[in-house]
Amino acid sequence: MRAPRALVVGLALLSAGCALGPKYNRPAAAVPPAYKEPVPAEIPAEGWKSAEPVDGAPRGKWWEAFGDYELSALENEVDRANQNQGAESTLAMISVLQQGANLRARGFGTPASLTSG
Repeated sequence: MRAPRALVVGLALLSAGCALGPKYNRPAAAVPPAYKEPVPAEIPAEGWKSAEPVDGAPRGKWWEAFGDYELSALENEVDRANQNQGAESTLAMISVLQQGANLRARGFGTPASLTSG
């Protein structure tokens, strides 16, 4: 008999907590018809240039636009390093699979994580 009374009291307290505080009224805010960034005061209006996005521009080796040999060399080095990391993770995965095969060959069975799912 004690459990239902505790449940009723708990539900009453929980529902009473939802009704605290005044009803929220959203403040009115003026919304402009269009958004336009004003020209900053420290920049002369004639020197201001708006952005001109070029979504159709070819994507790829963006760093070549700078014509910097050192930047291109660094990008090539990063690319090789990323490929090496991919090869290392593949070798690690092969090693784990081989170890699992060795365990099964010795009679330890199949790990549960490989059979579930």
